[in-house]
Amino acid sequence: MSASQNGMNAGYWRRRHRTSSRGLTFIEVLLLVALLVVVAVAMLPAFGVDAKVSLVFWEQRQANRFIESDLDQSCDYVAQNPTTNFDLLDNTIPALGAPPPELSAATATRTVGCVDGTLTATGCPSDLKTLVVTVNWTSGGRVMSAQNQRYFISRAGLCTL
Repeated sequence: MSASQNGMNAGYWRRRHRTSSRGLTFIEVLLLVALLVVVAVAMLPAFGVDAKVSLVFWEQRQANRFIESDLDQSCDYVAQNPTTNFDLLDNTIPALGAPPPELSAATATRTVGCVDGTLTATGCPSDLKTLVVTVNWTSGGRVMSAQNQRYFISRAGLCTL
């Protein structure tokens, strides 16, 4: 290799080193910004889905609180009023309250049933009944529903799931 070629190579590396030590070029910065914008736009739908899921879980918690509250009130009523006509429990316990106003177009129902399934016009002669509370509401255009497990209530006012 000649001396002039050797000097050319040395100059090339010095120029290359000086260029890279100045920082990023304008084109490199534009490419990085474009990449960040593409990543941010791709992630936006995930945040929207997360917000919708959070809203559904929050509404579900509101409905479950309402259900638990009604079951507790029904059990307390039977325990505090031992002369209640337990055979016709659905007609004697206080009416179901209004569902939480936070739930859009919500409706609630309470069903009293016999453990053995023999509900007649005169009631259920069993000493053990089941209570089922159901709440329906609309969330994001979809009809949602929450319902408790079979909740047992005894003539003595003892209650359990």
